Amino acid sequence: MNKLEAQAIIENTGNYEEEEIEYIMGIYKKVAEHIGFEDRRRDKRFVVKFPDIFYYTPDGADANEIDSLFSAFCNEQYDLLIEDLVQQHIDVDELLASKFVGHYQIFTVDIPEITEENAIEIAMNIYDEYNWEGESYVGDYIYTVEALQNMEDYYMDNWIEFLRAGEYIPEKTIKEMEDKYKADKERRQAA
Repeated sequence: MNKLEAQAIIENTGNYEEEEIEYIMGIYKKVAEHIGFEDRRRDKRFVVKFPDIFYYTPDGADANEIDSLFSAFCNEQYDLLIEDLVQQHIDVDELLASKFVGHYQIFTVDIPEITEENAIEIAMNIYDEYNWEGESYVGDYIYTVEALQNMEDYYMDNWIEFLRAGEYIPEKTIKEMEDKYKADKERRQAA
């Protein structure tokens, strides 16, 4: 879609003044830079899945201890995410309105796949939500979703590293967990 078509779509809504249209066009330009972006997280909740942690935990491990360590791990992962976003000068309070559901931290960060067809609609939605700060939020959304995706992809590796660093669980137990996880990962990649 070219610039004139995008501007015509905004004007035809009848919802915006000339100054707002110009600003939305700036947001659109930023959104269009990310065409092809897609939130590929399998789960929009916090990245760590207790059923997976439990599945890879060998029989005989203390369930209460695992549960307690898992809670500490979730808090650590959340804190690391927030620290990363703050270092990127991302307004965490705006983007990560969240709540807990059990061990899961649920985030409202949700952006659809960005295509040529919906980029202008996304730009208008961002303006409607953030007004004159909207242009800066485009990159923030993308960065945040990618950070969450990265956490989802590597949470088991991070969990194993967390256990090793804390020395709470015997190395033999951690090694069993790691071996089972790696075997499953190799099977999935081969399929």
